[in-house]
Amino acid sequence: MNNKIIGLLLIIIAGCTMLTGCGTSGNTRKLKSMAVKYVKEKYGFKAKANRVSNDGISWLTPIWEKSKAGIIEMKYKGKTFCVHADLDSGVDSCTDNYQEDEFCEKIAAPFQNMQSADKEIVIGYTEGHYKHLVGKNIKTFDDLIADERIPGIFVYIYTYGLDTDSVSSIDMSDKPWISAVSIYDWLDPSMLHSDYKPVTAPYTEELILKSYAEYSADPSKFSLSLENGEKGKFAIKRYKQIKQGDLYITCGDTDDLVVSEYPGSPASDHRGTTAWYQITNNGKAAKGNILFSGELADHNKQLGYFERYDGEKTYISLMGYNGDLHNFGDEYYSTRYTIEAGETIICRMMTEDK
Repeated sequence: MNNKIIGLLLIIIAGCTMLTGCGTSGNTRKLKSMAVKYVKEKYGFKAKANRVSNDGISWLTPIWEKSKAGIIEMKYKGKTFCVHADLDSGVDSCTDNYQEDEFCEKIAAPFQNMQSADKEIVIGYTEGHYKHLVGKNIKTFDDLIADERIPGIFVYIYTYGLDTDSVSSIDMSDKPWISAVSIYDWLDPSMLHSDYKPVTAPYTEELILKSYAEYSADPSKFSLSLENGEKGKFAIKRYKQIKQGDLYITCGDTDDLVVSEYPGSPASDHRGTTAWYQITNNGKAAKGNILFSGELADHNKQLGYFERYDGEKTYISLMGYNGDLHNFGDEYYSTRYTIEAGETIICRMMTEDK
C-alpha cells in the first residue's frame, strides 16, 4: 500500500514538473515572438530574439506566472539591445532601448568638453530596473523629450582632476530638456572606476570629494542641495578635509576652521572613546561632516555617539555609521554640523554598550 502511494506521488510530482516546464518554455517562445513583432512594427526590421530574463515579481509567485514577462535580448546587424514584454499586456505595451546609444550621446554632448583628467558620464531618463526602455511611440529624440511619461532627463558625471571653471562655462540655455545634472570630482582616481555611482547630493562622500556641482532646470521639481544654487545655473562647492587625531572634518575650501585637542577635561557621565576636540570657526557659517574612524568601536556591540560640551554640561546624539565609505577602504561614524561665524564647539566620540 505504501509503495503504491509513493509511486502515485512520484507520478503527480513528475506531471507537475512537466507541466511547469512546458508552461515556462511556452511563455519564453511567446515572449520572443512578441518582441520580434514589436520591433518589426516599431522600426520596420526583423531582429533575432535570444536570451530571455524573466521578471522576478515575488518569491511566492509561481514560476509559470513569472515567466509571462521579462527582458528579451535582441540582435540586429551586430547590434544588441533589449525589449521588455508582458504576455498579459500585449505588443503595444512593450518597451525597448534600441536607440539608447543615440539618445545618450545627444544628452551627453554638452559635457564632453569639460576639462578633467578622466570622467564618466551616466545618463538616466527612465525609472525601474532596466535602463532607458521607452515605448512604441518614442522613435526620435524629439519624441523622447516631449513624452510626459518620462520622469526627467538626468545626467551624472564622475570625474577626477576636474577644472571647475569648465563647468561654469557650460551653456544650458538651449537645453531645457535636461532636468538635472550632478558632477562628482573624486580626490582619488580609483573611485572613478569603482562600482559606486552616487545619484544624490554628497553626504559622507564629502570626505572623498574635491568638488561637487549641480544644476536644475526647475528646482521646484528637481531640488538643489547647495545654498548658492539657482534655477538654470550650475552651483559648485569645493571641499577640503581636516584631520586631527581621530577626528575628521569636511568643509568648504574657503571655510576657516581651526581644529585642536581641547586642553580641558569636561565633567561627563559617559565613557569617552576619543580625546576632546575643539573646533573654532574664524570665518563665515560653515556646514559639513564630523567623522570618527569606525575602528574606534566594535559596531556589532556598540553604537557611536557624538558628545558635545557647551561649557556647563554635555549633550549626546547618535552618530550614523558608514561601512567602508563606498569602497574607499575605511569605516566611519559621522554627524552633520553647522558652526556659526566665531563659534567654537567642543566634542568627542563615545561608545556605550546598549
